[in-house]
Amino acid sequence: MKEAFNVALNETRIIDIKFLYGCPKPTICLLYQDNRNVRHVKTWVVDTKEKELTPGPWSQSNVEFGASMIIPVPSPLGGILLVGSSSITYIGQSAAGSSSTGPAQMQVQAVEIAAAQVIAGACIAEDATRFLVADHRGVLSAVVLCLGANNEVTSLALDNVGTTSIAET
Repeated sequence: MKEAFNVALNETRIIDIKFLYGCPKPTICLLYQDNRNVRHVKTWVVDTKEKELTPGPWSQSNVEFGASMIIPVPSPLGGILLVGSSSITYIGQSAAGSSSTGPAQMQVQAVEIAAAQVIAGACIAEDATRFLVADHRGVLSAVVLCLGANNEVTSLALDNVGTTSIAET
């Protein structure tokens, strides 16, 4: 049985935190705001042997000011959907940048959304390319990750599914 342990984070204004899929070690992704009110995304690996956090495989500085939610993207794609007030952005490590010989190459693709507060989101496809997102007005939309060579995300598409009761989770 594993025992619990505490870790410290330097980031004090955490907006959202999620575990990532498909990582060899437990990896968390933080959406946080710094002292200048700028938002960033950073990953941390949970080192269970040393009982500490070590820098993760990637980070993205200066994300959308209205970013408020992380939706982890399952394997085989990995990465996250970062939901903001005017866009949804896919952020992930490209297959070409996954070697340990240098800094990670990042994939970043975005799609604009109508000004809204997305309050819920979930993956609905086994290949991790389709997600449902719901906003505070009950508008339900599908986010589609369009893939190119090597399962790299080349673009995002947004399809309005309709209106439903307001989602809770």
